[in-house]
Amino acid sequence: QNPQATAMDSEKQSAFHAEHEAENQLAHLANQEDHETSKIQAIKKNPWVFGWCLFAVWTVILVSFENQASGNILGIPEFRKDFGSYFEGSYVLSAQWQSAFSGAPVASQIVGALICGQLSDLIGRKKTIIIALAMSFAAISMEFVATTNPLFFGGKFLNGFAVGTLQAVTGTYIREIVPLALRGLVTCLIALSYTLGPFCVALIVNSTGTYTNRWAYRAVFCSQYGFAAISAIFVWFMPE
Repeated sequence: QNPQATAMDSEKQSAFHAEHEAENQLAHLANQEDHETSKIQAIKKNPWVFGWCLFAVWTVILVSFENQASGNILGIPEFRKDFGSYFEGSYVLSAQWQSAFSGAPVASQIVGALICGQLSDLIGRKKTIIIALAMSFAAISMEFVATTNPLFFGGKFLNGFAVGTLQAVTGTYIREIVPLALRGLVTCLIALSYTLGPFCVALIVNSTGTYTNRWAYRAVFCSQYGFAAISAIFVWFMPE
């Protein structure tokens, strides 16, 4: 065996081990820095990342808003008058349609959430959100102009796909970009957004639910345009 070749192999192994050890130390230092960074420091260091996390959190409000709106409008007298039937002195909505309006969006949400994973990996998070927002605008429009139960049902069903997709892709996007120091804060903001949507619905229904025209319930759908529009404006600048 050539002593010179053996020495060269030994030097290569030593260099490889030294390089590997240096990489481990750098990774350890980076991990330690992430754990020691405060929330304020993380925001100052990654302002744009935090901003896009807030964008995703805002989009979740649209999800929670639609989820709550489905149930609240069923109790509005004017909605029961327009979509129900007269029975013993008052207007009622049949149990069949109540179940359809409440259950169909849940079913389509499940499908949307399941498809979202494959779709977002194929075309990216940004394009997936754009598609979901486009579906949401179409669905909200169907709900807003609906004067028949089948059309309103179609809007709720279509919106379920958008809601399920947004619910899944925004959570994935946040987990991919959020700094370690901000994970707890952003998680709390997501939980907060799931309560802000229903709160907004309650305020709107409380204010307009007693109207004697279609705006008693259409005001809820019209408000959804606002949440979706803000997301639609900023999504074009969203980094993948």
